[in-house]
Amino acid sequence: MSRRGLNEPGLAALLDLDGEIFPMVNGFWTKIDAKMVMQSDGIPHGVRYSLTLHNSSNFRILGYDNAHRFKTRRRGFETKAIEWDHVHEGNKVRRYKFESAGQLLEDFWNDVKRIRGCLKANTMVVKVMKIGIISRENYVKRTIAVAKGQYKLRDDEPKIWFETLKSMSQILSNENQDLLKLIIDHNPCSLTELEKISHRKKSNLSRTLKTLERYGIVELPKKEGRLVPRVLATDFKVEFGLNYGQSS
Repeated sequence: MSRRGLNEPGLAALLDLDGEIFPMVNGFWTKIDAKMVMQSDGIPHGVRYSLTLHNSSNFRILGYDNAHRFKTRRRGFETKAIEWDHVHEGNKVRRYKFESAGQLLEDFWNDVKRIRGCLKANTMVVKVMKIGIISRENYVKRTIAVAKGQYKLRDDEPKIWFETLKSMSQILSNENQDLLKLIIDHNPCSLTELEKISHRKKSNLSRTLKTLERYGIVELPKKEGRLVPRVLATDFKVEFGLNYGQSS
């Protein structure tokens, strides 16, 4: 089929954009692929396309394409779409109704803007969290001494306390520290996206992140119905043997 046979004028222009790559700040980039193919039920207009957004690790965050058949779920049953147009976001796939090449590009860039807005919100600087190790008995004595005016808190004292190094290590395990680094490096916009990056089940991630949230290490704001993990503490300073009873 020649370009003259294309049933939508914008498709010829889409073909002209084939192979274009657009780098953005923070290492993010987009790519446009468009090729003429034989018309079929899956690709009735005769152009196979792929519009993708990638992060600095070359991980695909978003993809619009019609390169393959896909399945959707409707009322608990899997159905195969006749036309192959769809959108990948994280590990979710949703049906896309192709109307025109112009509308396709507009929808793609609107999603890029939305996702990059989320990523920008996740951008952070180094923040040190101070952690104290103290026995339960001494912690109780410390709080009573503060209340009675026998001990004045220093401005730089920890706000997070653990009774033992072992209890702290359960929260700041190597696995959890790796998870924090993944969030910082990839800026996932949902737990679904983090599930794909980390290869950990969403239910497991949810439990872990809610525990870390309780200690102020992460936060989980909700955006467009999705929990967006954000790291609040990048580094940790641990203090031992605080002289809680010294008056000042």
